[in-house]
Amino acid sequence: MMSQPIKTNLQELEKANPAPFSNQAVENFFEKFTKNGIYFREAAASDATITDVPVANIIGIDQLSCLGTWRSALFGAGTERMSRRLDDLQINPDYYLGCTPKQGIKLLKVNNDYYIKAGKHRCIIAKYLAHFNPECDELKFLRGVEVVTQHIDYLLIDYLALEPLINEIRMQYENLIIISSYSKDHAVPWVTIEHKYSQNFKPIELTRENAKPYLEQLKSGRNAPLEPKSDDSMLKLINVLWQGMWAALRPRS
Repeated sequence: MMSQPIKTNLQELEKANPAPFSNQAVENFFEKFTKNGIYFREAAASDATITDVPVANIIGIDQLSCLGTWRSALFGAGTERMSRRLDDLQINPDYYLGCTPKQGIKLLKVNNDYYIKAGKHRCIIAKYLAHFNPECDELKFLRGVEVVTQHIDYLLIDYLALEPLINEIRMQYENLIIISSYSKDHAVPWVTIEHKYSQNFKPIELTRENAKPYLEQLKSGRNAPLEPKSDDSMLKLINVLWQGMWAALRPRS
């Protein structure tokens, strides 16, 4: 451990000389990612590990509560939990120095940034401890905590991006039934298009590979919606008439 005791009177130190990050907002995971259409894959067992986290890279939280700034978080925002954790710090400062796994602390990792999932009061204390004790390298890391690495789910993002386009086509073609369903299986269609009134036209199934280009062409009027189910000559004639009507009546760009 250290030869010199660490400074633990964090609130007094902050009042006298605020940390440079004090007035920065504690970033909210939901507001930053989910609300902006950025989704992550469901974490696998291999994504979780017990490791050391650089406290300077803890920048936000993944909880419903809004912490405001780091300064307001340090002063507890009216809660008693922070006061109890600060009391624990006075009694056992070695807790933050040791490598013993810290139960109940969990962070989500996105690239090189970390977001608090559990154990927010101890994470806040660790961040301020490192700042007010720059000579102590041991405090630069919060040791032995659970970290779950997040991976962007580009497949889900691509699927959700289709919804506005599908809604526009539903309004544009009231005779079509468009059903969308998400699947990670490439062989399973994301979109199925059926004719609302005619049973003589086979449904169209669109996979992740062809859904977007087909829907964009349909919206622009370059695709007739459906084709006949069989090779029956009468249906072929109906289809020719349908294609002709479609060419005459399709939306103009």
